[in-house]
Amino acid sequence: AAAAPRRAPGAAISAISAGDLEEEELVLLDLLHAPEDSYLHSLATVMTRVESLSHVLAWARYDDRAGSLVAPDAVRQEDLRVVMLPRLKLTFQALMVGDTVRLFSIDHADLFITNERNEAASLLDGIPHSLLLSNSNGEVSVLVPAWPPVRPQVDAVPFSSELVLDRSDDFWLSVLEHPYYIYPVHVSLSFLYSTTLASALYLVLLRYLNRQYSAVVQLIDTVATDAPLTPEEANILAFATCAKNAPDGHPDATACRLKISLVMLYAPLTMPWDVSVEMGAYLYRLEHVSADCRLTDQEELVLLRTCICDAADRRFDPKKHSRYDVTVCKNRREALRARAAHARALEAPAPGSGVVEDSEIGPEKAEGGGVGLVGNGRHGGDAVVAESDGPTATAPSGPPHGGGTRSPCPEEPPRCGVELPPRRPDALWIHSFHPAAMEDLDVTMPKLEALLEQLQMRFKMERAHYLETMLGMLNEFNDIELSSRLNLESGAFLSLYCIFQGATRCRPGLISSAWGGASCSQSFGTLLLSFLPHQPDAPPSLLSSLLLAMARVPELGPLLPEFIDDRVTRRRDLFTGVPTPEEPQTPLATLLRSALAEVHAAAAGPSTHQAGRARAELLRGMHRRRVDALTKER
Repeated sequence: AAAAPRRAPGAAISAISAGDLEEEELVLLDLLHAPEDSYLHSLATVMTRVESLSHVLAWARYDDRAGSLVAPDAVRQEDLRVVMLPRLKLTFQALMVGDTVRLFSIDHADLFITNERNEAASLLDGIPHSLLLSNSNGEVSVLVPAWPPVRPQVDAVPFSSELVLDRSDDFWLSVLEHPYYIYPVHVSLSFLYSTTLASALYLVLLRYLNRQYSAVVQLIDTVATDAPLTPEEANILAFATCAKNAPDGHPDATACRLKISLVMLYAPLTMPWDVSVEMGAYLYRLEHVSADCRLTDQEELVLLRTCICDAADRRFDPKKHSRYDVTVCKNRREALRARAAHARALEAPAPGSGVVEDSEIGPEKAEGGGVGLVGNGRHGGDAVVAESDGPTATAPSGPPHGGGTRSPCPEEPPRCGVELPPRRPDALWIHSFHPAAMEDLDVTMPKLEALLEQLQMRFKMERAHYLETMLGMLNEFNDIELSSRLNLESGAFLSLYCIFQGATRCRPGLISSAWGGASCSQSFGTLLLSFLPHQPDAPPSLLSSLLLAMARVPELGPLLPEFIDDRVTRRRDLFTGVPTPEEPQTPLATLLRSALAEVHAAAAGPSTHQAGRARAELLRGMHRRRVDALTKER
């Protein structure tokens, strides 16, 4: 077929049809190698927002008499004919409107890609794969491909909100019913609204992964449903907490997950997270939850009714639940019940006016208020949260079994019985002091000599740790695989001892800065100490006892002897507790013997006649180090 001549600017292009494409001679454009100052490069930049260039097919008329395709102006706007996105099942037709070529969607009438930016552009924050569409009336919509968004874990940026699109997730693509979603923008240009439950869940997922927690709370009602979820909808909901995304322990994120659980409470599905675990985490950090994300008392009561509030509950799993969280949930439930009962008592009518007792109302209302979903069920677009009446009991006046007795005086503050929760097991050892290093030397020294025969520590002396090194140490101590091999006996003891003693200064900023010059060795050492693995059933060691004493008494560190490497040959960074033929000197053993002796001397109180001259000399040596430390600080 003969090549079609170029159209003059301003000439109209007729609507496309399958017959027109078969009759025309078109050329497939190379968008990947388009010159930067060409129209093809700008077209490629737009299309890469929603699709990979390998799946973008741009077709144009080409006149072989116009010149080489390598020239920047070989293909102009008016030459573009069709842009196809086969994987997204989208096709755009190039139509001339005035002096500008617009890409109109063939699948959606009167919608074209627009470059105009107004207040609606701010709605695209956290949606990197989106295109703005407009119609002839100026109404704006947002086209978003349904790619699985992944928020990878970045060690250097713990609260990163950058999203990466995983276009190779086969399972996601297999359950996907719609390859893209279109969100119309409200006429006020202040928010997006969705037309299906799947699109609403996907928008919530994007806001959640981008850490826009307040926006997630505003969208919660759009995902309310009491019907079973389709495989596509269930996959979107579960993707928020899948292994591909970095775990989100932010207090507001926990509140968002609870709110989603609340609006789907009556749907026949299993949430991808444990509501009891989430409620325990929410209550543990309640003071850090922002006002926009906090649950109301009625919402908490409804969720607590479904949570595990007793270790005797058959649903209690020691691998997932802790007695601490379960007890906190139980206490919170009792407190909210008492508060609701007290509020009802203040509004209760006079005796004899027909007050309804708890036994006459349903179980949901007896819990202190229920939440019922009233709306169109499936998509939840018009869902309304209706609060039921709370209990009519008066305020409890004491801690009886099951929530308290009724107080005849409603003006009294609400009171309820609570249980003392046990301390979290993972936080026991840093708070529980064990005086192994303070025992009598006749008991301590034999233990030390037995320990020295097993010690082999790898250590490299550093005079200062700055911000980058401190962050690296935190990542190393916080890494699960590395921390399992990291312990006091392998070298962590010497690193922490030098930090507590002051031989290694921790300065989180530049030396020249006013605040960076100050040392935070004590606080940083205590922080690292809590990362070390601990076996609750294991007996306390001399090493952990010594470090814990230095952490609890910051003034003790500068008094203790400094670690000095006095080996003849310093070829290796490995220190042993006993001498070897290659290294007859044992600086590690010298340090531990002298440190334990001085700690015992300091803990024994003032010098006595039985202490003798040796003990007095130890105390004088500690005083000299203290004077030297104060002199260096000045």
